[in-house]
Amino acid sequence: IIGDPGSRRILFHGWNWAQLEEMALPPCHLLYQFLVNPAEREISLCLYIRSNDIGLGAPFNLAEGAALLHLVGRLTGYAPRWFTYFIGDAHIYENHLDMLREQLAREPFPSPKLVIADRIPDYAITGQYQPEWLEKVEPGDFRLEGYRHHPPLTAPMAV
Repeated sequence: IIGDPGSRRILFHGWNWAQLEEMALPPCHLLYQFLVNPAEREISLCLYIRSNDIGLGAPFNLAEGAALLHLVGRLTGYAPRWFTYFIGDAHIYENHLDMLREQLAREPFPSPKLVIADRIPDYAITGQYQPEWLEKVEPGDFRLEGYRHHPPLTAPMAV
């Protein structure tokens, strides 16, 4: 991203043939590709999910992808732009239907603001690219301002 922001090869994937037998499930989050617009100092993320449980997986996957886009933007000095989410096989399990109907009937709340902790370096301020922070970040480094929620909904996880 820093050395060649126009590259179409800024990507990583979770598919490791050598480890598939060791996994409970093959990775669903398959391919992440970052697209940089140097002229506008913006970065976007395309995420391809090979298989997606819409009731339980999609909400986490969307939040995780958005957080990753903001983190990479901060580490590289680019403003987050678009997060595009592709699903190869989207599915809703029959035992999730009641939960999803209830979720869809709820009043939506305004979107919260994602805030990243000050301890995470900001390239726009420091001018230093520190990619090792991709492995140092912790859940507590992210918080949501203005987050409102309804009571939790639950459904069984299918494997």
